[in-house]
Order: sequence, then C-alpha cells, then structure tokens
Amino acid sequence: MFEKEFGRALSPIEYQRIGQWIEEDEYSPDLIQLALKEAVLNQAYSLNYIDRVLLSWERKNITTEQQVEEEQKRRKRKMLNKETTRSEKELPNVSLHNWLEEDNNDQ
Repeated sequence: MFEKEFGRALSPIEYQRIGQWIEEDEYSPDLIQLALKEAVLNQAYSLNYIDRVLLSWERKNITTEQQVEEEQKRRKRKMLNKETTRSEKELPNVSLHNWLEEDNNDQ
C-alpha cells in the first residue's frame, strides 16, 4: 500500500520502520493506514510525516477511525474559525482621494 501511494519501492529501512510501528509502538494496521491517507492527502510522501501523525494521535489518545474523523473535523473547524476571524477584523480607513486628478478648487 505504501509503495502504491508513494509511487516507488520502499527501502529495507522503511520496511523496518513500518514493522516497528506495529510491533514496538503497537499501532494498529488500520491506524497506520489512516495516517498514510492523511499524509497522501497533504502531499507528504514521507514516513517521517506519517510518524509525526501517529505520535500526534497517540498524544491525543486517538486509536480508532471514528476518533481520527472527529479530530479531522475539529481541525477543519478550527482552521475555518481562524480564517473567519481574520476576515472579520476591521481594516483601517484609507483615503480614496485620487491624487492624479487636479482639484479644481485649488485654482
């Protein structure tokens, strides 16, 4: 699956790292697959990126597909709120006087 998504063969070290996720870190294959999907959607074709995603989910106690989906929705809402807040800030008043036109009152 990784090779298909990355569009290249994995190195032996990369295979070892994926094995460590399952055996040492005890991530479920489903969770690893979701992290791969997250990486691909963000155009980050790197095991380092996937590792960071898995660590982030571990810190947040995310272990199921449903929890991943809830986290993605929460992040999306947070980003939308930031954009809305930026666009709602008042902009300073700027003079719209056209300085290139001559003012007839000054003559």
